[in-house]
Amino acid sequence: MAFTVAYATDNNYVQHVAVSLFSLFSNYCKNEKIIVFILGNKLSRDNAEKLQQVAKDFGHNVNIVDISDIEELLPVGVDVANLSISTYCRLFLAELLPTSVNEVLYLDCDTLVGDNITEISDYVKSDDWYIAGVEDTMYPHMKRGIGLGTKDLYINAGVLYINLKRWRSDNVIKLFIEFIKSFNGSVPHLDQGVINGVFQTGKIKLPLRYNVQSPIYAIHRYSDLIDYFSLSSFYSPKEVKEAKLKPCIIHFTSFFVERPWFSFCLHPFRSQYRRFLKNTPFANIPLKTNGISMTSKIKDLAFKYFQPFYLILKRR
Repeated sequence: MAFTVAYATDNNYVQHVAVSLFSLFSNYCKNEKIIVFILGNKLSRDNAEKLQQVAKDFGHNVNIVDISDIEELLPVGVDVANLSISTYCRLFLAELLPTSVNEVLYLDCDTLVGDNITEISDYVKSDDWYIAGVEDTMYPHMKRGIGLGTKDLYINAGVLYINLKRWRSDNVIKLFIEFIKSFNGSVPHLDQGVINGVFQTGKIKLPLRYNVQSPIYAIHRYSDLIDYFSLSSFYSPKEVKEAKLKPCIIHFTSFFVERPWFSFCLHPFRSQYRRFLKNTPFANIPLKTNGISMTSKIKDLAFKYFQPFYLILKRR
């Protein structure tokens, strides 16, 4: 049985999809067939061909799905002014992908695969689930804002293993739209808030190594991680340590380390991203030198090198 992966991008993020694709094909199990869909929002022909080239270098191909009209699927009033509309397309994967695809691993553009991802399917043992993901470091008030309790599971939407078969049979798209309307189009944390608010049950918690976000690397001590986000439930210290040492999927969120396509970046996997970039058709794109203020750089450096003092000041 083939393992299916999906990305969503526009021309602004296509470079990062190329890097993630390269890392995916570099690490997948050669004995398993892998199918990749890329949902492209007004993606140029040149960029689509470059993504195909990454796949061809590994003897594969990718399926480009045009989602230029994705905004028409969203209810009136959804706030899309300050983000890529592509972020919402994961809500419509059951309609956008062929009905022959029963399960799919959705990956954000800013991810890097460091191990065989096909083993993720081992964590779902029945059909009685909607979605699987990694528990997020989410503040309690953000959970309450979408109707969850502070100890309820809230997953990060950057890496999602989705039961499309059940999404279709239960018509979850209707539930998504009703939920968005109940917030007048402004759901906290956008589509991630929608997914967690609608699926208050039927969520499976994956091991942390399948979506290791920047706070896991930026915050040095486990107790400080729990305290910083006021977490009442999370992974154990052992699970966090193991995820740091052997991540399967690295998710480049910006939290005090910035992202590796900026010249200023403190993330421990920045070199791996840049090395993979050199093996893609986007190799000649230089690192961004602007976009991060001097104030942000100073805060990032202070957080890394003077973290105990920084956290003491934050608590005051």
